[in-house]
Amino acid sequence: MVFDNGFLRYCGGLDGVGRDRSENCFELSCGHDLKDLKSILKGVDVHSVEDTGLDYVIRTSIATGGSELLGHLLRRGVVVTYFPDISHSSKVVLRGK
Repeated sequence: MVFDNGFLRYCGGLDGVGRDRSENCFELSCGHDLKDLKSILKGVDVHSVEDTGLDYVIRTSIATGGSELLGHLLRRGVVVTYFPDISHSSKVVLRGK
């Protein structure tokens, strides 16, 4: 079970986290600011980009995987220092939509 401020956000096994998701979710650290990053990500099916203060959270369509997103960033010269796929992580449960 995952609770957030007293509310049940998820109940189930670890293998079920993200199973019924409607999008993929990635964390990214790089040297670009939010405005530049959004411009760089044009042409990729990105639903949202959030600046958490430590990194960015990028939400994409289910069809856009990590390889495609990372390849796009690298082809545009972005130096990526951190890039986990958190689509199946409890982080996504806690972040919500």
